[in-house]
Amino acid sequence: MSFLGHLTLHFGARMELGAAIGELSRCQGKKGGIDEDIFWIDVGGHSHTVHFMDGSKRQLMPELVISDDVDGYDELVARLRELRQRYPGAEIHGGAEATGIYWRNLFFYLKRALPWVKMTLVNPLQTRRYRGLQLRRTKTDRQDSQLVAMYLATFEPAETELPDEHLADLCELVRYRRVKLKEYSRYRNYLHKYLKQAFPELCGKVRRMSGLRILAVLSRYPTAGHVRRASVAEIARLPYGKRCWRVGRATAVQLKKLAERSAASYVGPGVGFTIQSLAASLLRLREETIAFEEKIDELYCKNPATKLITIPGIAGLSAAVRESEVKNISRFKTAEDLVGYAGAYPEIRQSGVSSNPKPRMTHKGNRYLNQTIYMCVLNAISPRAPESAIKHYYYRLIASSKDRMVAIGSCMRKLLHIIHAILTTGKPYRVDYEFPVGTFQVRFVDRKTARYLTEDEISTSTTVIPIKYKGKVTAPKVLKDSR
Repeated sequence: MSFLGHLTLHFGARMELGAAIGELSRCQGKKGGIDEDIFWIDVGGHSHTVHFMDGSKRQLMPELVISDDVDGYDELVARLRELRQRYPGAEIHGGAEATGIYWRNLFFYLKRALPWVKMTLVNPLQTRRYRGLQLRRTKTDRQDSQLVAMYLATFEPAETELPDEHLADLCELVRYRRVKLKEYSRYRNYLHKYLKQAFPELCGKVRRMSGLRILAVLSRYPTAGHVRRASVAEIARLPYGKRCWRVGRATAVQLKKLAERSAASYVGPGVGFTIQSLAASLLRLREETIAFEEKIDELYCKNPATKLITIPGIAGLSAAVRESEVKNISRFKTAEDLVGYAGAYPEIRQSGVSSNPKPRMTHKGNRYLNQTIYMCVLNAISPRAPESAIKHYYYRLIASSKDRMVAIGSCMRKLLHIIHAILTTGKPYRVDYEFPVGTFQVRFVDRKTARYLTEDEISTSTTVIPIKYKGKVTAPKVLKDSR
């Protein structure tokens, strides 16, 4: 006997688990068949209602309401084991939408308790489009759970491998560090706002508003009035940093001079207390960020080396971000799949004679990986950065009249291709992999005017950059207005 089952779990503010478990009609005149039970998990929050039906949408069992805890999961596991006993030859296939974090507990629990259950993690955009394909007029949790369960039965997506626990843990640590950095930037902006009113001269004279030395002074003497009333010796003795450095007499004298002729509009204790609180918060966040980076480096070093740090422009922290976000390179069969996952491609929309000649980069993809790739490209194309394939590629595009952001987007795609090759093969990056000896020629580009330089102009230009080319190079040509 062959049969098809659908079990769907739907949660929201109130979660329901709708499922379908049934039998396919017996094929007459044929022997054997594929037996499969399918259940769907539409992720959400508190409790789950399970509805059982067969392939003809007939209810087979009463609805089962389970709680979002171990007792509820055990109840579902018991029901799935009961179904396997009833249909011993069936393959049970479950699915879940990758929305939020609510799918993780049940997904991992079922994989550990029932290793014979095939679990799939599906892109929520696919299921949402599938719902729209049915043209339903009403939308309820129960209808959604039953309808989306058919998605798994129709398309039969492949099983999803569980991510490596070490990389998953590292990924959460890296992402929380980004939260701390955003919080640090927000507090720094608030400090500038209040300091502009309580000690405006300090905003213009101090190069870095969040420097440890200035934060130490502001945590004790937050306004111009406080600095004016303090002595030079008291300010100079203030400690800062892990090694308890001193502010120093030179800085103290400079602050005193600024405070004597301050144009501050706020001199009350309220704004002073606010600045003290912000300075203390910035010092705390700075220490926490350093601790996070040390912990990330410690955890990443425990992982087998993947040679990503051999790529010019990628440091240990950047490599940890990339590998923790990618998790398992086997998920991406080609480098283009990794490019799509990172969202490093222009989104083209055109129909008929209507088209966008300058498409923008897509907003889809993993934003953590996208931002890190972007920053690494900026680091690699810096004039002071060592030569690399990314740097040569960028300036070749610039000298070929490409827009700067278009060139950066192309470099992001190229860097992702390199990362995919290194993670797939396990081999380190080779500086000469693209330009072996004897296969290239060097031309010089002015990075400010974005044009090729002639031999006579090379000695007079102060912004020249040597670029490697393969094959024949076109004649020097001015492609942008130097003004």
